[in-house]
Amino acid sequence: MLLADFLPSGGGTLTYFFQLTEYIKQQKRYKLLILLKKNQITPSVTAFLDQSNVEYKLLNLPRIKASRILGARLKYYIEQIVVFGFWLGLYQKFKPDIIIHSTGGEIHFPIMLLPVKFIAIQHSLQLKPLGRVYRLMLSKCLNEKKQILSVSDFANKQLIRSYGIPSNKQRFCKYIYNCYISKNHPQTRPDITKICILTLGHVTHYKNPELWLRIAKEITRNYDNVSFTWAGNGDELNFYQKQTQNYRQINFVGFKDDVDFLYSKCDIYFQPSILESHGIAVIGAMAYSKPCVVTQVGGLVESVLHNKTGYIFPNNDFVTAKEYLVRLINEPKLRKAYGEEGLRRFESHFTHKIWQERMDDLFNQII
Repeated sequence: MLLADFLPSGGGTLTYFFQLTEYIKQQKRYKLLILLKKNQITPSVTAFLDQSNVEYKLLNLPRIKASRILGARLKYYIEQIVVFGFWLGLYQKFKPDIIIHSTGGEIHFPIMLLPVKFIAIQHSLQLKPLGRVYRLMLSKCLNEKKQILSVSDFANKQLIRSYGIPSNKQRFCKYIYNCYISKNHPQTRPDITKICILTLGHVTHYKNPELWLRIAKEITRNYDNVSFTWAGNGDELNFYQKQTQNYRQINFVGFKDDVDFLYSKCDIYFQPSILESHGIAVIGAMAYSKPCVVTQVGGLVESVLHNKTGYIFPNNDFVTAKEYLVRLINEPKLRKAYGEEGLRRFESHFTHKIWQERMDDLFNQII
């Protein structure tokens, strides 16, 4: 049983869902049942599920609303009871051997109280302290058969701090790096005199589109041959599309299915995020031998090596980020060298084979 909580508009969690589903299906020893919310049933998800021939059901998780009578604290405790009852009913109905909860936060941690093997995969950074009930739950329930998985060393350490995981339970909190499955799209550079700088991801605050746009405007003002492309949906997409409608060299293009094509035709990958647990998009760029310029936050520094596969700049540092991008724009040999080194790092750390081997180890331990 896989509870998959991803943004239907695309992004890293959706990519991970596809990869995880394929991985479990290929194991053959599992009969997979996927639980999805109604808003996640998009044409691309439906096509994937039909092609994969896996069973899925809609999940209607009960929600408790606070009111004058039912305050926030009482709501919190009632919600735990309701969620546990909900999962108890599903457990009794389907009798799963293992439940995998792929992102979605701590709301589903009551699953740990059930007599079933459990993996909670946390994609985002856990910044807020965990509530008392959940902390007690983790301290009592985490063991070899019930574990939490993060996507980077940084994210794992942050989770342990925020969740208050006791030292004797921390070995049940692990991390396995994201992987990227390249489609080996041919490199398409019809005009090598033009430089394309690419960003992938949701156009939202923590991805820092504000800094991205400031830098894009400054650089394109001085370089007619440079363009900036941001592909992805998000709550701020419409705003930034309006902001750039008169800028020929700056484009917010929305969600694109064929990101491999975008990688193949770009020259530099730029990720100015304020927060990032790891970043599948960055390792995808490395798979296509693209130098990366990223912020010194979260798991990004575990992917990119400064002055080897690209550059790492301090969070929100306009001057340094622009300087690094300009350096790569002006030095094609440096772009090539950093890109080739990035590919080598990808092949040694972030391939699907490496991810699969580590997932095998985790599943073998739990099963």
